[in-house]
Amino acid sequence: MKPGESLRLHAAPIIIASQFQRIGNHVVFIIGDVTVKIGDSSGRSSERPPLTDEVIARRPT
Repeated sequence: MKPGESLRLHAAPIIIASQFQRIGNHVVFIIGDVTVKIGDSSGRSSERPPLTDEVIARRPT
């Protein structure tokens, strides 16, 4: 994987954060890959098992 290949930025969140900043809020962007391991468990009654690095590497981007 080339550096920056997995980084995707969308304009809308950046624009919205900029608007919040203009009205006096402090904006912090958290960038990392841990959320991929945990996943989204919304709407489920049990926690989702964490994924290993090997499983994540095999997934298409």
